[in-house]
Amino acid sequence: MRFSGRATYLLLVAAAYVLYLGAQGDLDLYIHPRYIVFTVVMSAIAAVVLLMDSIFNNITHEHTGSSDHMHGSQRLALIPFMIVVTTAIVLPARTLSSATVTQRTTDAGSIVTTANATPLNGLFAGSSKGLKMADWSRLLATNQDPNYYANRPAVISGFVYDSGLGTDTVWLARFVVTCCAVDAQPVGVPVRIANWADQYDEDEWLEVEGTFTLLETATGQEIVLQPESVTQIDIPEDPYAN
Repeated sequence: MRFSGRATYLLLVAAAYVLYLGAQGDLDLYIHPRYIVFTVVMSAIAAVVLLMDSIFNNITHEHTGSSDHMHGSQRLALIPFMIVVTTAIVLPARTLSSATVTQRTTDAGSIVTTANATPLNGLFAGSSKGLKMADWSRLLATNQDPNYYANRPAVISGFVYDSGLGTDTVWLARFVVTCCAVDAQPVGVPVRIANWADQYDEDEWLEVEGTFTLLETATGQEIVLQPESVTQIDIPEDPYAN
């Protein structure tokens, strides 16, 4: 397959940027960790092929005296790709946020599961403090019996998201990524924090330790995490709930 000079350079920039993200450890903000090695290897191969194609084109044009021209339709076809590549390079790499939650599922509790998710009936085989955000979210989506959560403390971390539960209850959320950020689905747990908006901003990351209890929220009674401690934290290296 032959590319025009402009297309070659643009694809080369895209491949180089993916390699840069891999070197910086930021690829996991866009794709599932299981695909990082594959993506880096394929981007390296693409970069080599594109470099060879560019060199071959230059040698051919020098010998033939021809120049690399693109038709108007070819230039137009490159514009969307140029916009995507330029935007990706200019904007800093960052995790998905509450703005993305708003566009997708926003129920407090979700049945979204990860590839290696433990069956629900086996989640309490060990200490409940070891359960992840996605585990608690699955439990809350399937069981709202307060007795089920008695003496089962939780330690979770996520970013603040206002899911409309009122001034005293807020969602702590993360995303489950199956392949890449495009298919990411939010999971979360409601947390009781009085006047939370006066203390925390949306997208701020918190770690909460506490126990679940049945409480009144703006949408009715539901199982909510009642904190014993709330700590502001930095965005973790692995921000997704996989």
